[in-house]
Amino acid sequence: MAAFRSISTTVELIPDPEQGGLTACVPNIPAYGEGATEDEAIADLKEALRAYIGVFGVRESLSRLRTQW
Repeated sequence: MAAFRSISTTVELIPDPEQGGLTACVPNIPAYGEGATEDEAIADLKEALRAYIGVFGVRESLSRLRTQW
């Protein structure tokens, strides 16, 4: 059975003053979420991160996160 551990990272929330809403991103991973609220932007980011991991795999994703530790 695989062992899992929790990893903490920073989520950047960037407001869009022209159109409203927010963009959410994690440094070093090219996946972004957008929403009218923080919760919506983070939920959208989670979907984008799942898709990124689905394409590039867990190891690649974790190696990108480790570059910021």
